[in-house]
Amino acid sequence: MKAAYEDAQDVGEKSGASDLYYPASNRLAADVALHAGKRRWRSLDRETAGTLRKSLQEKSTTEPDFWSVVGEAELDQYEALAGRKLAAARKQLDKAYEDLHKRVTATRMWASVYDTACLVLPNYASRAAGRERAAANELLAQLRTFAHPQEDR
Repeated sequence: MKAAYEDAQDVGEKSGASDLYYPASNRLAADVALHAGKRRWRSLDRETAGTLRKSLQEKSTTEPDFWSVVGEAELDQYEALAGRKLAAARKQLDKAYEDLHKRVTATRMWASVYDTACLVLPNYASRAAGRERAAANELLAQLRTFAHPQEDR
């Protein structure tokens, strides 16, 4: 997955595309799923994270939509995971996701966010302990309520 999205991002860059959100975001998600919480891994690929942040900021200033807003929260989440600081970032992430959910409740959109979180957060939780593990599990539970509000917990 990571290699495929790296190739897609390269193709986009070579073609002059300015919106590289999708391949860059998925590339980082794969990297975080593979490595976050491991002792020797402490940071996202800075170039990819920078490309994603730039793409999201451009979208936010020209045509903000659900994906650009949630993408910023996801990038913040990935940075927190990379630094093993998810517990400290939880309040900010909760607010970002809650604020967006107040504006957009479409479960099909939130299901996509939740699916990506299912790739990333359980892997991190399995490598983390204490507050970090709890934060990952709680964040995943929050996103699940947005994606599947009809299910009993």
